[in-house]
Amino acid sequence: PRGPKISVEEGKSHNRGEDNWMIRNLVDIAPLKPITDADVEIAKEIIRTKFVVGLMERMEKSIHRFNYFLGIDESDPVNAQCIEDYASTGNGTNDNKNTKKIVKKNNWNSYAHPKVERGSKAWNSLIRLNSYDVQLYMFIVETFHAQTALFPYEQGIDEESKDNERIQKRSS
Repeated sequence: PRGPKISVEEGKSHNRGEDNWMIRNLVDIAPLKPITDADVEIAKEIIRTKFVVGLMERMEKSIHRFNYFLGIDESDPVNAQCIEDYASTGNGTNDNKNTKKIVKKNNWNSYAHPKVERGSKAWNSLIRLNSYDVQLYMFIVETFHAQTALFPYEQGIDEESKDNERIQKRSS
């Protein structure tokens, strides 16, 4: 059971220690215990030194980075098929099928969240409630770009042309 449906506004007005979830989990801060700027710096250091980060808006590039880091051979037919099946880019032959699989999988382990319009009262409330996680996200975006140095195959190639090259290779 998922509990009662409440609006975003109602949810944020009852802080049950669910604010700044990422910071709390990375730094092991108890619910309702105040978070400090020092906690944010510790979380940033953990991200910087312990993670290869990925971004949803750069999903294909992120998956290639994870595969490279983990030593997964993308030219292996089984691995290539897995990437094709689960890394939908919007340009592949299986994108409709991929979307259905991904949505089905996500329904197993996530809750539906209401859409919140940027700049709305609910949006601003969520930003205030999760301000430390927002700072951490901005650091993660910076880290994603800085980590290009870890991936020799990305050196000197702009992101769009490299993504387009991968798409063309897969479709041929």
